[in-house]
Amino acid sequence: MLYIEQAQVNFVNQKYIVGENDQYGQRLTIVIEVRGRKLLTGWILDANGTLKLATPFSGFAE
Repeated sequence: MLYIEQAQVNFVNQKYIVGENDQYGQRLTIVIEVRGRKLLTGWILDANGTLKLATPFSGFAE
C-alpha cells in the first residue's frame, strides 16, 4: 500500500508528468520511492476521478 499512498500524495501535490488523454483516461507518470530507489510508474486518472495503476515500473527516475 505504500506504493499507492505515495502516488496519491504526489498526485494531490501535482508532482507528476502528464501524458496522453484517451478513452481510458488521463495518463500520468508518478515517481515512487521503494527501498531508496526512485521508480517511474504509470497511472490512469479515469473519468470518475479514480487514480489507477497501469504500469508498476517503467524505469528509474534520476
